Amino acid sequence: MLLRDLQHFFQKWKHFVPVDFDLQNLEHQIRWAKAHDAEARAIAEAARERALKLFSPHYMACFVYSSLRHYHDMMARPIDAPPPGAKTLDHLCKKGKFCGHLHADFNREQHR
Repeated sequence: MLLRDLQHFFQKWKHFVPVDFDLQNLEHQIRWAKAHDAEARAIAEAARERALKLFSPHYMACFVYSSLRHYHDMMARPIDAPPPGAKTLDHLCKKGKFCGHLHADFNREQHR
């Protein structure tokens, strides 16, 4: 999972204190966090809760499943079906449906 994939699920100042890519503002942000302990702790707790949900086995299975479906759809030839009775990501991810509730849950929270 790349940083750009995560940016849709974590918001600046709600789930993390933003730091410039070149780290120019790192010292300033550390000073801010020390001066605003309660706010920094709330941000850390919100990030922890989000990460626990986002990286849960169910959501990870949904991510893998949707990624594989995406690449499958892009391929020129179909992939052979698994043998009967084989456990697939379909089984893990709500009977083969992409976990749209993953994005719905996070989008709903972002617009609060």
